[in-house]
Amino acid sequence: MATNNSYFDALEVLPVEDILTSSELLEAAASELLIGTQAYDLLFNAHNVDHLTIGYNIDVAPGLDEAVQTVPEFGEIPVGDPDAGERKYADLTKKAIGLRISKEQRDYGTGADIQRELVGRVAEIRRGNSADAMAALEEAGIEELPVAKKWNTADAQAVDDLWAADDLLAGAKDTRGNLFNYSAGYVWANRKTLNALKRNKQTSSFYIGDMAHANPLFTGIGEQPLVAEQFKLVADQALPDGVAYVFADSEYGTVGTRFQTGDPIFTPFYEEHGQSGHGGSTMSWRSDYAHWRALAVRAPKAAVKLTGAI
Repeated sequence: MATNNSYFDALEVLPVEDILTSSELLEAAASELLIGTQAYDLLFNAHNVDHLTIGYNIDVAPGLDEAVQTVPEFGEIPVGDPDAGERKYADLTKKAIGLRISKEQRDYGTGADIQRELVGRVAEIRRGNSADAMAALEEAGIEELPVAKKWNTADAQAVDDLWAADDLLAGAKDTRGNLFNYSAGYVWANRKTLNALKRNKQTSSFYIGDMAHANPLFTGIGEQPLVAEQFKLVADQALPDGVAYVFADSEYGTVGTRFQTGDPIFTPFYEEHGQSGHGGSTMSWRSDYAHWRALAVRAPKAAVKLTGAI
Protein backbone atom coordinates (compact mmCIF):
# COMPACT_ATOMS: atom_id res chain seq x y z
CA MET A 1 0.00 0.00 0.00
CA ALA A 2 1.28 3.47 -0.87
CA THR A 3 2.06 5.81 2.01
CA ASN A 4 0.40 9.23 1.88
CA ASN A 5 2.74 11.90 3.21
CA SER A 6 0.70 14.87 1.99
CA TYR A 7 -1.57 16.82 4.32
CA PHE A 8 -3.58 18.10 1.36
CA ASP A 9 -4.04 14.68 -0.23
CA ALA A 10 -5.11 13.26 3.13
CA LEU A 11 -8.14 15.58 3.21
CA GLU A 12 -9.84 13.62 0.46
CA VAL A 13 -10.20 10.46 2.54
CA LEU A 14 -10.90 12.02 5.94
CA PRO A 15 -14.40 12.51 7.35
CA VAL A 16 -15.53 16.13 7.05
CA GLU A 17 -16.05 16.29 10.83
CA ASP A 18 -12.37 15.52 11.45
CA ILE A 19 -11.26 18.25 9.04
CA LEU A 20 -13.56 20.89 10.51
CA THR A 21 -12.16 20.53 14.02
CA SER A 22 -8.45 20.67 13.13
CA SER A 23 -6.91 24.08 12.51
CA GLU A 24 -3.47 22.43 12.41
CA LEU A 25 -4.51 20.19 9.53
CA LEU A 26 -6.01 23.08 7.57
CA GLU A 27 -2.95 25.25 8.14
CA ALA A 28 -0.56 22.45 7.18
CA ALA A 29 -2.50 21.63 4.02
CA ALA A 30 -2.66 25.28 2.95
CA SER A 31 1.02 25.86 3.70
CA GLU A 32 1.90 22.74 1.73
CA LEU A 33 0.13 24.11 -1.34
CA LEU A 34 1.96 27.43 -1.06
CA ILE A 35 5.50 26.09 -0.55
CA GLY A 36 7.82 26.95 -3.41
CA THR A 37 5.08 28.45 -5.57
CA GLN A 38 5.38 32.13 -4.82
CA ALA A 39 7.82 34.64 -6.23
CA TYR A 40 7.07 36.86 -3.28
CA ASP A 41 8.89 34.37 -1.05
CA LEU A 42 11.97 34.84 -3.25
CA LEU A 43 11.58 38.62 -3.26
CA PHE A 44 10.76 39.21 0.41
CA ASN A 45 12.35 37.31 3.29
CA ALA A 46 10.13 36.97 6.36
CA HIS A 47 10.92 38.94 9.51
CA ASN A 48 8.63 38.74 12.53
CA VAL A 49 7.84 41.91 14.49
CA ASP A 50 5.66 42.69 17.50
CA HIS A 51 4.15 45.99 16.34
CA LEU A 52 2.23 47.31 13.34
CA THR A 53 4.53 50.16 12.28
CA ILE A 54 8.09 49.34 11.29
CA GLY A 55 11.18 51.20 10.15
CA TYR A 56 13.80 49.95 7.72
CA ASN A 57 16.75 51.24 5.73
CA ILE A 58 17.25 51.21 1.98
CA ASP A 59 20.22 48.99 1.13
CA VAL A 60 23.62 50.48 0.38
CA ALA A 61 26.55 48.70 -1.25
CA PRO A 62 28.85 46.90 1.22
CA GLY A 63 31.52 49.28 2.45
CA LEU A 64 32.54 51.85 5.05
CA ASP A 65 32.57 55.63 5.16
CA GLU A 66 36.39 55.54 5.11
CA ALA A 67 38.61 53.96 2.46
CA VAL A 68 41.73 51.91 3.15
CA GLN A 69 44.57 54.41 3.49
CA THR A 70 48.34 54.53 3.61
CA VAL A 71 49.24 55.24 7.22
CA PRO A 72 52.67 56.62 8.19
CA GLU A 73 54.69 55.24 11.06
CA PHE A 74 53.02 56.14 14.38
CA GLY A 75 50.03 57.47 12.45
CA GLU A 76 46.55 56.67 13.66
CA ILE A 77 44.68 54.10 11.62
CA PRO A 78 41.33 55.52 10.46
CA VAL A 79 38.14 53.80 11.56
CA GLY A 80 35.30 53.32 9.12
CA ASP A 81 31.64 52.77 9.88
CA PRO A 82 29.06 51.15 7.61
CA ASP A 83 26.74 53.53 5.82
CA ALA A 84 23.07 53.50 6.76
CA GLY A 85 20.72 53.92 3.83
CA GLU A 86 17.67 56.14 3.71
CA ARG A 87 15.25 55.44 6.57
CA LYS A 88 11.69 54.51 5.64
CA TYR A 89 8.58 53.39 7.47
CA ALA A 90 5.65 51.12 6.69
CA ASP A 91 2.44 49.99 8.36
CA LEU A 92 1.46 46.35 8.54
CA THR A 93 -2.02 45.63 7.23
CA LYS A 94 -4.28 42.63 7.66
CA LYS A 95 -4.83 40.44 4.59
CA ALA A 96 -7.76 38.09 5.07
CA ILE A 97 -10.26 35.83 3.34
CA GLY A 98 -12.73 33.27 4.65
CA LEU A 99 -14.38 30.20 3.20
CA ARG A 100 -17.68 28.60 4.11
CA ILE A 101 -19.28 25.18 4.03
CA SER A 102 -22.93 24.31 4.52
CA LYS A 103 -24.56 21.78 6.82
CA GLU A 104 -25.30 19.76 3.70
CA GLN A 105 -21.58 19.65 2.86
CA ARG A 106 -20.73 18.82 6.46
CA ASP A 107 -23.22 15.99 6.88
CA TYR A 108 -23.29 14.52 3.39
CA GLY A 109 -20.12 15.74 1.68
CA THR A 110 -16.59 14.36 1.60
CA GLY A 111 -13.08 15.58 2.24
CA ALA A 112 -12.83 16.27 -1.50
CA ASP A 113 -15.34 19.11 -1.00
CA ILE A 114 -13.01 20.69 1.54
CA GLN A 115 -10.10 20.22 -0.86
CA ARG A 116 -11.90 22.28 -3.51
CA GLU A 117 -12.64 25.04 -1.01
CA LEU A 118 -9.03 25.02 0.16
CA VAL A 119 -7.63 25.14 -3.38
CA GLY A 120 -9.84 28.14 -4.09
CA ARG A 121 -8.66 29.98 -1.00
CA VAL A 122 -4.99 29.21 -1.67
CA ALA A 123 -5.41 30.50 -5.23
CA GLU A 124 -6.76 33.80 -3.89
CA ILE A 125 -3.95 34.05 -1.33
CA ARG A 126 -1.36 33.44 -4.05
CA ARG A 127 -2.95 36.02 -6.37
CA GLY A 128 -3.10 38.56 -3.58
CA ASN A 129 0.51 37.99 -2.58
CA SER A 130 1.68 38.39 -6.18
CA ALA A 131 -0.40 41.53 -6.69
CA ASP A 132 1.00 43.06 -3.49
CA ALA A 133 4.56 42.13 -4.51
CA MET A 134 4.11 43.85 -7.88
CA ALA A 135 2.59 46.91 -6.21
CA ALA A 136 5.53 47.13 -3.78
CA LEU A 137 8.03 47.00 -6.65
CA GLU A 138 6.13 49.67 -8.56
CA GLU A 139 5.94 51.92 -5.51
CA ALA A 140 9.69 51.53 -4.99
CA GLY A 141 10.33 52.88 -8.49
CA ILE A 142 12.33 49.99 -9.91
CA GLU A 143 13.93 50.36 -13.34
CA GLU A 144 11.65 49.64 -16.30
CA LEU A 145 13.04 48.40 -19.62
CA PRO A 146 10.99 47.79 -22.79
CA VAL A 147 12.21 44.74 -24.71
CA ALA A 148 13.75 45.37 -28.13
CA LYS A 149 11.22 43.16 -29.95
CA LYS A 150 8.35 40.94 -28.83
CA TRP A 151 9.71 37.53 -27.91
CA ASN A 152 7.18 35.71 -30.07
CA THR A 153 8.40 37.39 -33.28
CA ALA A 154 10.85 35.69 -35.62
CA ASP A 155 13.89 37.95 -35.17
CA ALA A 156 13.53 38.75 -31.46
CA GLN A 157 16.59 38.27 -29.24
CA ALA A 158 14.90 37.35 -25.97
CA VAL A 159 18.03 36.39 -24.05
CA ASP A 160 19.64 39.70 -25.03
CA ASP A 161 16.74 41.42 -23.25
CA LEU A 162 17.47 39.38 -20.12
CA TRP A 163 21.14 40.29 -20.33
CA ALA A 164 20.21 43.95 -20.82
CA ALA A 165 18.32 43.74 -17.53
CA ASP A 166 21.32 41.99 -15.98
CA ASP A 167 23.54 44.84 -17.21
CA LEU A 168 21.32 47.30 -15.33
CA LEU A 169 21.66 45.20 -12.18
CA ALA A 170 25.43 44.87 -12.64
CA GLY A 171 25.80 48.63 -13.05
CA ALA A 172 23.55 49.61 -10.13
CA LYS A 173 25.24 51.99 -7.67
CA ASP A 174 24.32 53.41 -4.29
CA THR A 175 24.28 57.12 -3.43
CA ARG A 176 28.05 57.11 -2.86
CA GLY A 177 28.73 55.63 -6.28
CA ASN A 178 29.63 52.15 -5.04
CA LEU A 179 28.49 49.18 -7.11
CA PHE A 180 26.06 46.74 -5.53
CA ASN A 181 27.47 43.95 -7.73
CA TYR A 182 24.05 42.39 -8.34
CA SER A 183 23.68 39.51 -10.77
CA ALA A 184 20.32 38.48 -12.22
CA GLY A 185 19.08 35.11 -11.04
CA TYR A 186 15.31 35.01 -11.61
CA VAL A 187 12.78 35.83 -14.32
CA TRP A 188 9.25 36.15 -12.94
CA ALA A 189 6.41 36.13 -15.48
CA ASN A 190 3.26 34.27 -16.42
CA ARG A 191 3.46 31.00 -18.35
CA LYS A 192 2.44 32.57 -21.67
CA THR A 193 5.31 35.06 -21.45
CA LEU A 194 7.76 32.38 -20.32
CA ASN A 195 6.65 30.11 -23.16
CA ALA A 196 7.54 32.86 -25.64
CA LEU A 197 10.98 33.09 -24.01
CA LYS A 198 11.51 29.31 -24.19
CA ARG A 199 10.38 29.09 -27.83
CA ASN A 200 12.44 32.09 -28.92
CA LYS A 201 15.00 31.23 -31.61
CA GLN A 202 17.89 32.84 -29.73
CA THR A 203 17.05 30.87 -26.58
CA SER A 204 16.99 27.59 -28.53
CA SER A 205 20.29 28.42 -30.27
CA PHE A 206 22.20 27.84 -27.02
CA TYR A 207 21.01 24.24 -26.86
CA ILE A 208 22.45 22.39 -29.84
CA GLY A 209 24.81 19.45 -30.13
CA ASP A 210 25.83 18.10 -26.73
CA MET A 211 23.56 20.67 -25.03
CA ALA A 212 20.39 19.71 -26.90
CA HIS A 213 19.09 17.70 -23.93
CA ALA A 214 19.05 20.88 -21.82
CA ASN A 215 16.76 22.80 -24.19
CA PRO A 216 14.15 24.59 -22.03
CA LEU A 217 11.42 23.17 -24.26
CA PHE A 218 12.23 19.68 -22.99
CA THR A 219 11.78 20.53 -19.31
CA GLY A 220 8.99 18.62 -17.57
CA ILE A 221 5.62 20.32 -17.35
CA GLY A 222 5.81 20.56 -13.57
CA GLU A 223 9.17 22.31 -13.63
CA GLN A 224 10.72 25.47 -15.02
CA PRO A 225 14.14 25.40 -16.71
CA LEU A 226 17.34 27.36 -16.29
CA VAL A 227 17.91 29.65 -19.29
CA ALA A 228 21.43 30.51 -20.47
CA GLU A 229 22.75 28.77 -17.34
CA GLN A 230 21.81 31.85 -15.31
CA PHE A 231 18.12 32.73 -15.29
CA LYS A 232 15.76 30.62 -13.17
CA LEU A 233 12.18 30.95 -14.40
CA VAL A 234 9.35 31.57 -11.94
CA ALA A 235 5.88 31.06 -13.42
CA ASP A 236 3.00 33.04 -11.94
CA GLN A 237 -0.39 33.37 -13.60
CA ALA A 238 -1.14 36.52 -11.60
CA LEU A 239 1.20 38.59 -13.79
CA PRO A 240 -0.07 40.32 -16.94
CA ASP A 241 0.96 39.16 -20.40
CA GLY A 242 4.26 40.56 -21.66
CA VAL A 243 5.60 41.67 -18.27
CA ALA A 244 8.63 39.98 -16.72
CA TYR A 245 10.55 40.95 -13.60
CA VAL A 246 14.26 40.14 -13.59
CA PHE A 247 15.75 40.23 -10.10
CA ALA A 248 18.98 39.41 -8.34
CA ASP A 249 19.88 35.96 -7.11
CA SER A 250 19.37 35.23 -3.43
CA GLU A 251 23.12 35.13 -2.73
CA TYR A 252 22.97 38.94 -2.79
CA GLY A 253 20.11 39.04 -0.29
CA THR A 254 16.45 39.46 -1.10
CA VAL A 255 14.98 42.48 -2.82
CA GLY A 256 12.92 43.23 0.26
CA THR A 257 11.58 42.14 3.62
CA ARG A 258 8.16 40.79 4.53
CA PHE A 259 7.56 42.25 7.97
CA GLN A 260 4.88 40.18 9.68
CA THR A 261 3.44 39.58 13.13
CA GLY A 262 3.88 35.86 12.54
CA ASP A 263 2.87 33.16 10.11
CA PRO A 264 -0.58 33.33 8.53
CA ILE A 265 -3.49 32.22 10.71
CA PHE A 266 -5.90 29.54 9.46
CA THR A 267 -8.76 29.11 11.92
CA PRO A 268 -10.70 25.88 12.40
CA PHE A 269 -14.22 25.92 11.03
CA TYR A 270 -16.68 27.55 13.43
CA GLU A 271 -20.43 28.16 13.40
CA GLU A 272 -21.00 31.42 11.62
CA HIS A 273 -24.13 32.80 13.30
CA GLY A 274 -24.75 31.37 16.75
CA GLN A 275 -23.70 28.18 18.50
CA SER A 276 -26.69 25.95 17.75
CA GLY A 277 -24.66 22.85 17.04
CA HIS A 278 -26.05 22.92 13.51
CA GLY A 279 -24.21 25.91 12.04
CA GLY A 280 -26.23 28.74 13.57
CA SER A 281 -28.98 30.61 11.75
CA THR A 282 -27.44 30.02 8.33
CA MET A 283 -26.51 26.38 9.04
CA SER A 284 -22.97 27.04 7.87
CA TRP A 285 -19.43 26.93 9.17
CA ARG A 286 -16.51 29.13 8.15
CA SER A 287 -12.72 29.14 8.38
CA ASP A 288 -10.68 32.34 8.17
CA TYR A 289 -7.23 33.15 6.86
CA ALA A 290 -5.53 36.28 8.20
CA HIS A 291 -2.00 37.62 7.86
CA TRP A 292 -0.66 40.93 9.19
CA ARG A 293 2.23 42.03 6.98
CA ALA A 294 3.99 44.77 5.04
CA LEU A 295 6.20 44.27 1.98
CA ALA A 296 9.20 46.61 2.09
CA VAL A 297 11.53 46.91 -0.90
CA ARG A 298 14.97 47.51 0.60
CA ALA A 299 16.91 47.00 -2.65
CA PRO A 300 14.98 48.73 -5.46
CA LYS A 301 17.99 48.51 -7.79
CA ALA A 302 18.06 44.71 -7.52
CA ALA A 303 15.03 44.29 -9.80
CA VAL A 304 14.16 45.36 -13.35
CA LYS A 305 10.74 45.26 -15.00
CA LEU A 306 10.71 44.15 -18.64
CA THR A 307 7.66 45.22 -20.66
CA GLY A 308 6.26 44.42 -24.09
CA ALA A 309 7.62 40.87 -24.20
CA ILE A 310 4.52 39.54 -26.00
